[in-house]
Amino acid sequence: MSNGSKPTFNSALNKMMGDAWVEVKGDFSHGSTLDKTSSTAKLLGKGALFLGAKFIQKLPETVEKMKENQAKQAKKG
Repeated sequence: MSNGSKPTFNSALNKMMGDAWVEVKGDFSHGSTLDKTSSTAKLLGKGALFLGAKFIQKLPETVEKMKENQAKQAKKG
């Protein structure tokens, strides 16, 4: 990435989560109660986005495996 190329989707997601984690750690060390609440909510939201994106990325592979397993079961049965 240092050669001026665009970051990949996965690297951008990982950076987003890393940045959110750093923010939460900083707010819990030095922030007010409102800062702590706000950064925790952001981390939860970004975490949900991260998990959703990872789920969607794996979905085609998972569906293909399920089809293969069903075909194997149909041949056995």
